[in-house]
Amino acid sequence: MVAVLALAFSFYQTYFRREKCGEGQACSTKPIGRFNQIILWAAIVAIAGFAFFPYYSGNIVSALDKPQPTADVSQAAEQPPTDTENAAVEAENQTRKTIVIAVEGMTCEGCASHLGIKLKKIEGVMSAEASYPKKSVTVGYNSKQVRIERIRQGIRDAGYKLK
Repeated sequence: MVAVLALAFSFYQTYFRREKCGEGQACSTKPIGRFNQIILWAAIVAIAGFAFFPYYSGNIVSALDKPQPTADVSQAAEQPPTDTENAAVEAENQTRKTIVIAVEGMTCEGCASHLGIKLKKIEGVMSAEASYPKKSVTVGYNSKQVRIERIRQGIRDAGYKLK
């Protein structure tokens, strides 16, 4: 709030200030130059960026976390899956479980992205989607590789509380 008031005062001083005495008199002030106007607008952009950071930070963190596509994807799509691959997928589907955990302490979308990234680093966690509006995280995991308590501990280690 203080920053907005300071910017408003600076904006007034730069663009709407009336001279109280004539030019060349002892009380006259130095005219405001172009440099001051540029700095004022740069400060406005910077403060707006900081003020709205919680609203767009989740998108930035999510974009940085996405895996890069590989060049051989098109060749793999042309070949039909083998029996071994089908058996592996079926076994994975049987051991894959999903849990929704209520979380306290997320204050913005950036927090939700941070939590999802931290949970995906746990071995056995296949997916983790945290929702700031719902105050929860949905975790897909392999029940043979990771226990629910380890996922809960991962949430606590990331700095959030369980409900």
